[in-house]
Amino acid sequence: MNKVQQLKILLEDMNYASMMEVIDCCWYQDGRDISWNGFNDKHDLANEEGDNYSGYMTEGATQWEGYTIINLDTQQGYWVTYLFNNEMKVSRQEMEDLYE
Repeated sequence: MNKVQQLKILLEDMNYASMMEVIDCCWYQDGRDISWNGFNDKHDLANEEGDNYSGYMTEGATQWEGYTIINLDTQQGYWVTYLFNNEMKVSRQEMEDLYE
């Protein structure tokens, strides 16, 4: 079990809200804008439909254990730290091909 898997288990076992989340679904980065689809549906992600989420990257990103770690501004007055699985990242070309 790698460190991110251990962290994910810890976050799931906490009995209170955390300001950190591990994202194991398709995601896309366009400059400082990050978007992802909770149902891992690339078509919905590209067409901004379905279970999509997004945020603005407030500062740089860090690579760790196959994940990109990013602080996102929630537009609610606080930031959340997300760990995005690099294997699930969707390329610009793939986004363009899926867009209708």
